[in-house]
Amino acid sequence: MVEADLPDEGGPALVTPLDRSIDQLWETMSDRSGLMGELAADAVLVRADAGELAFCFPRLAELMVRNELGPEPAFGIADRLVAEGWQSWEQAHREAIEEFFDTWWLLTRVLDDGPLPAHEVLGVLVHLGLPLVRWLGPWLEDLDGPPARHFADMVMSQLHSPAWEAAPDERGQVLAWAASEPCVFGIALVGGIHLSEGQLSEVLDRLV
Repeated sequence: MVEADLPDEGGPALVTPLDRSIDQLWETMSDRSGLMGELAADAVLVRADAGELAFCFPRLAELMVRNELGPEPAFGIADRLVAEGWQSWEQAHREAIEEFFDTWWLLTRVLDDGPLPAHEVLGVLVHLGLPLVRWLGPWLEDLDGPPARHFADMVMSQLHSPAWEAAPDERGQVLAWAASEPCVFGIALVGGIHLSEGQLSEVLDRLV
């Protein structure tokens, strides 16, 4: 279960782990109090593409999780990070970025509703160039409740979207993982009770 800091009555708004991870991005990489903190997506992208990706990333992260990037696909931000060699950035930046993506993925899996479905968030994450087990391992360990429903939605979607079409190798690996024995047993024996009537049969038909 994800814990959040609940506000006192009449106090500040709910602060989630994702809010805190984005705050850490701002504190580590940029300046929220300046113009950057209010820039629209198109303006941030212009600056990012002009050599200021690290400075712009906290604002881009906010826009990504809200699905407010406009016509720019969220996986395009991950592609920019890879093109800029983000894994060779200074340690504090790398750690803040990894914490943000780990937290976004965690909350996406354990909550039913979000601006983007879980398989679309995963479609962003696979563009980061990190081992797939980082994202798939925790999902397999918890196929109960919302994670089971997200897994079923992913299987039924067959990952047909621009993010996955731009990562065909990863798409094949994720679909093969979903059809593996541990996943099939997990959704059949644990997750199935959380699916709507008839949905488990449809999912298993796709997997086996």
